[in-house]
Amino acid sequence: MIIFLNGVATSGKTSIIRELQKQASFPLLKLGVDNFLDMMPSDYYGWGPKAKEGIQFIREEDENGPITRVYNGDFGRAILHSIPPVIAKVASRGLNVACDEVLFHDYYLIEYTKAFRGLKAYCIGIHCDLDELLSREQKRGGFSIGLSRDQINRVHGPTRQYDLEINTTHMPPAECAKEILEFVESHPDPDGFKKLETIFKV
Repeated sequence: MIIFLNGVATSGKTSIIRELQKQASFPLLKLGVDNFLDMMPSDYYGWGPKAKEGIQFIREEDENGPITRVYNGDFGRAILHSIPPVIAKVASRGLNVACDEVLFHDYYLIEYTKAFRGLKAYCIGIHCDLDELLSREQKRGGFSIGLSRDQINRVHGPTRQYDLEINTTHMPPAECAKEILEFVESHPDPDGFKKLETIFKV
């Protein structure tokens, strides 16, 4: 089984997965984009000297403050392409996986849809109000500053087909995890990714 969480940076996905692992009655692996980013040489990520080849953050300013955009080089794209089949392979061995993503557009969503075909996979949207995202960014600092303003209008595009949507603005991670697990238990046949197969014709 796969529990796939899509949401803006700092929307609470990682905290929810930690709670899912605590609350679930079955073992649940955390495997997602953050795991792969952690494997990258630091020079190729963020503001590193070779980040243009990997995953580069570019911070700009507009009338509303800082805004951080993410650009993928050849090395970065190769990493991102490898994530969906790896998750699918792990799940196909009978292991339960919770993964987190920040889907900017349909390209990688199609990759996930192809990889998850035939697997039991829940597609869950993680939402959060912009003011709360900005507050969390300030508390976290570092790479986080400015990401939400760039991502909030792109991550939950019109093609998304969620089995369940969660708003973390006022709901703590433990409650979010509880709601997800209750949904999984009461809905044994998720159809979000099945609908995407039809939409994308894959």
